[in-house]
Amino acid sequence: MVAFDENYDAYMLELDGVLFRWEEKPDAAAEKAAERTAGAYHKNIRKIAEFLIDDLIRDIWGISDPDQVIARLGRPQIAPGLRQVVYCEHLFDQLHVISFEYLDDEFLRLQAVDLDG
Repeated sequence: MVAFDENYDAYMLELDGVLFRWEEKPDAAAEKAAERTAGAYHKNIRKIAEFLIDDLIRDIWGISDPDQVIARLGRPQIAPGLRQVVYCEHLFDQLHVISFEYLDDEFLRLQAVDLDG
């Protein structure tokens, strides 16, 4: 169930371990789309891990094993309106936030990895 979260100052919904965030209250269609997005995220988590390894994680933390990356990513926060995935709870360090953009609903076209903090 979507609820406003004052800590995030946004509407939030958790589905299958994926946290969704909207600035405006989502309608039923957006919630249904979030269900599909959560499924696509889980289906393609290995591809996501490999993308993050190639664009960031190998260079910063020296990890090349996708299974190790998947185990350390933590709960993703997805902002569908921005087509962005953010990891605030990852286990690589306690200083940074990792994010990237997805260009399609299947997480097959990924870009713009960012390390903030």
